[in-house]
Amino acid sequence: MRWLELGLLAAPALAFAAWWFLARRGGPSARMVTAAVLGLVVMVSALVWLSERRSLGRSDVYVPAIWQNGHLIPGHGRDG
Repeated sequence: MRWLELGLLAAPALAFAAWWFLARRGGPSARMVTAAVLGLVVMVSALVWLSERRSLGRSDVYVPAIWQNGHLIPGHGRDG
């Protein structure tokens, strides 16, 4: 999981470095621009899908995390 987080942190800097390097050579190719746009579309679609998948229902009530008998019970949704 740590490598994934580091990769996600480094991805914008690496993308900018690639774009800057290609711009010095006369600009990015149409294939590079198409790949960048498709990557953004996939990323936004994944973010929307994940936000819908993890959200509580309209009638659900959020129960916050509590510390009980030396154990942390994570927050969760309960039918309301």
